[in-house]
Order: sequence, then structure tokens, then C-alpha cells
Amino acid sequence: MKKEKVRIFLLVAVLVFVYGGCKDEPAEQRKSPEQTGKEKEQLQDNVDSKIILIIDSSRFSNRDLKNYIQVNYPGTAGMQKNLRFMSRIFDSFVENEIILSSAYLEDIPVPRDEYAGYMGRLGIKDGNADKTAIMKSIRLQKYLYARVYKDIDVSAEEIRRYYNDNHGEFTKKKEVLLYQILLKDKEEALNIRSVLKNNPQDFEKLAGTHSKSSEAKNGGLLGYFEEGVLPKEMEDVVFSLKINEISPVIESPYGFHIFKVTKQKRDGRLLYIKNVEAEIKNKLLSWKLNRAYRDYLEKLKKELQIDIRYNQLYFKYQDIKGDNEDETKQKITADSRDNGSSR
Repeated sequence: MKKEKVRIFLLVAVLVFVYGGCKDEPAEQRKSPEQTGKEKEQLQDNVDSKIILIIDSSRFSNRDLKNYIQVNYPGTAGMQKNLRFMSRIFDSFVENEIILSSAYLEDIPVPRDEYAGYMGRLGIKDGNADKTAIMKSIRLQKYLYARVYKDIDVSAEEIRRYYNDNHGEFTKKKEVLLYQILLKDKEEALNIRSVLKNNPQDFEKLAGTHSKSSEAKNGGLLGYFEEGVLPKEMEDVVFSLKINEISPVIESPYGFHIFKVTKQKRDGRLLYIKNVEAEIKNKLLSWKLNRAYRDYLEKLKKELQIDIRYNQLYFKYQDIKGDNEDETKQKITADSRDNGSSR
């Protein structure tokens, strides 16, 4: 019996020691908030220092990428969790550094007034961004203009050829001059429509006093609308209206609409080339600049040793499989473009 009591006593003592000893850390082992903060800073610094890109002998870290984002994509802090968005920014960062590796071989000056002007356009205060990253961005733009973009233009012949080859793009469909009254209450909308059925000439007056949309001050005038622009439930009604006929009340996420058409334009109206030549020039110029940029970038990629370390990024990179950017979106009569640009 005495031995049994001794055994129980020893067992209890062991349990008290084990559980009691684990209850609290010794004061000297507990971490202060300052220590925890320093450890977090150290971890962050380790991540920021990781090398994510090597071009020949130049090495770039997550910190360089963050500086690039701060300068070139200010105000996008809320998009940091969008991995696709961040991945496309990283793609742009890589392209910029590839081109800059060539730009640094030439001494392109960046005067102080250019630096100040660039900061002003971006709305960045001098002390809020990395000056090196800003200078790199200015240098890149100057280099691209001097070596890639300077001699690119669109001729009158190219504009004419594109216009002739793409008449369908410049043929206006049926258009109507549209007025609207927008109301939040269905009962009110029905009451106003019943008044307008007998007095359609009061549409603009009632729009000015009752409509909740921004064009109310202009009597509800929305302007000309072409077929295929409005939501289908509205378009089916609007394009069946006769001149000055009042539409039924149409419900949408914005409220309850009443429409009136005052003018119609005929179908199949081809716009004059003088009215669209600026649009055509901008489209062709954009395509040419993009193609020149892509060609130059591919040339540099073949000349340089490039190591992209996606697994070192501070976010998970997402690839863009099957997305060929502008090449698939802007098939603008390739034959006529190529022939025109070679003349």
C-alpha cells in the first residue's frame, strides 16, 4: 500500500511538472512586439531582395519591380491581389529591362526639366518615388522614340486603301435621335407616360422636371444611337417607334425608362473618308508602332542572355496561354498594310 501511494505521488508530480512547465514561457524567451516587428521586416527584406530577372550581368530583384510599379502604375495598390494583373505588370517590367539593357549602351541625357515634367504628368511628388526608376522610365521612352518609333508614319495612300478595303466598318446602320425620361418609381413612370400619350410635345418639359438622369437638363436628349448599341430590350422598342411616338415603360437596373424618337437616318450610309481618316490613321499607326516594338523586342531577346525566375516573385505568376494580344485582335487587312508600308 505504501509503495502504491509513492507511485501515485510521483506520477502526479511528473504531470504537474510537464503541464505546469508548459503553461508559460520564461520571460526572457517571450518576444516583444519590437522583436516580432523586426523579424517581419527581415522576412520582407529577404523577399524583396530575391533575384527575379537576370539580363546578361544585370540582376533585378522584387524591390526593383515594386519601384517600377510605383512609378509606372501609381494608384494600383488595390489590385495587388489580382494575380493576372500583377503578372502582366511583371511581363511589362521584363520587356522594359530588356530594352533598357540596350538603351544604357547609348548615353541618352535626361535633363532636369524632363524629369520634373514627367513627375508632374504622373502626379508624383519628388520624395514619394524612386528617382532611379523614374529616370529609367524616361530613358526608355526617349530610346524607343529615337531607335524604333521616330520614322514610323501612315501615308494618305495607306489610309485610302484601308478605307476602300473596309467599307463595312464605315457604313452606318440605322440611327435614331433619342430622348429619355428615367424614373425610379414604376407608378410615377406609368402616370407620366399616360400624360405623354396625348401630349408628346411635353416630353422635354417633363424630362426636365421629373427625369432622374443627367441629360434631364437638356430635355432628356441622349443623342444619336446606332443599331446594336443599346441593350436588346431597349433597342427592340426604340427602333420600332415612329417619329414622336412615346415608348412603353421599360425597366432596367437603372430604373424605369420612357423613350421618344424625333429623327431617323437611313440604313447603309457610308461615311465620307474625310470624316474617318483621323480614326483610320490612329488605328494603322497604333498597329505599326506595336509591330515595330514587338519586332525590336524579339531581336533583343535573341541577342541577350535572359533568365526569368518566376518562382522568386513575391506573388504567384499566372501565364497568358492562348492570348496573342493585338495580333489576334487587330487583323487589319494584312496584305494592304504590308504593301502600303513598303512603299
